[in-house]
Amino acid sequence: MTARGDAGRNCLISKPLTTADAATVGGWPLLDERVLGLLANEIGDDGANDVVRLFLTGAPRMIDRLEQSFASRGRVLLREVHTLASAACSVGLLRVGHVAADIERTFASAEPSGVRLAGLLALLHQSAARLAEWQATRLTAVTEVTCPR
Repeated sequence: MTARGDAGRNCLISKPLTTADAATVGGWPLLDERVLGLLANEIGDDGANDVVRLFLTGAPRMIDRLEQSFASRGRVLLREVHTLASAACSVGLLRVGHVAADIERTFASAEPSGVRLAGLLALLHQSAARLAEWQATRLTAVTEVTCPR
């Protein structure tokens, strides 16, 4: 399996995480830029930026689908949580990916609580904002390098 495959699909990244980039939820950072670096190494900077842009463009629809599926629960919610877990990990949002994967595992024995689902939505909002900040910083840096004044 490639490094990108490990980092994206299974949310695995080499450890240890430093205190600076670790978070309270299982030690997973809100945004792990190393995953984005691996992605850029695999498909190039432009490709990685495209993947991030696609995730950010799709995030509002993903949030809407999650909110709508909370009421119906069952397979619809399971599919949305599974999709989020994979998509989030592929762009370095490891905390969201792991929380979503944990909720997905809960479905094996019980329905996840509304509190956990609401927490996932809040975390997704926070994580998407952090990813957008990261992308804006990278795009500004590229513009400064390629467009001298």
